[in-house]
Amino acid sequence: MNSRFASEPFANKRARVLVADGNADDLFFVKRALSKAGLLTQSTFAQDAAQLTQYLLAATHPDQPGKPRLPRLVLLDPIKLSLIGFDILRWLRSQTLLRQIPIVVFTGLEDPRTRDRAFALGVKRYLIKGSNVLEWSELFLELVTEFGLSPEPSASSPKFESCLHAA
Repeated sequence: MNSRFASEPFANKRARVLVADGNADDLFFVKRALSKAGLLTQSTFAQDAAQLTQYLLAATHPDQPGKPRLPRLVLLDPIKLSLIGFDILRWLRSQTLLRQIPIVVFTGLEDPRTRDRAFALGVKRYLIKGSNVLEWSELFLELVTEFGLSPEPSASSPKFESCLHAA
């Protein structure tokens, strides 16, 4: 995975959004879309289920020095997190300190059975990955409103607009 985007989950201890996706390309574009939505500096990233659980366990451990804060939103692709993706959803709902954190599935899989399974496990929204970063940014802006997140003030700077189209 590209080291620029493979930050270990404790890189941002003040994260409000915890993103977990096992696909390096998707993570690259998720980061761009989060930046456009004004959420990049408030986000931290896990490449797999182990990093996701490591971050969340550290955040809930009372004696962890410099522990990360609990996120206000978990955005994940359970399909890309391997076969244990749905086990992660089940685990999150079984943890007293984590069960109230909203979970949004952001995936490329438009399977109704998978969607129904995710909702049965307590997912708040099931979003399909669009075909471009600007569509993803619009979805993330909806999440800002829905879950009371505060975007960074420079979220729609013209400089960033040109950067989005350069990729």
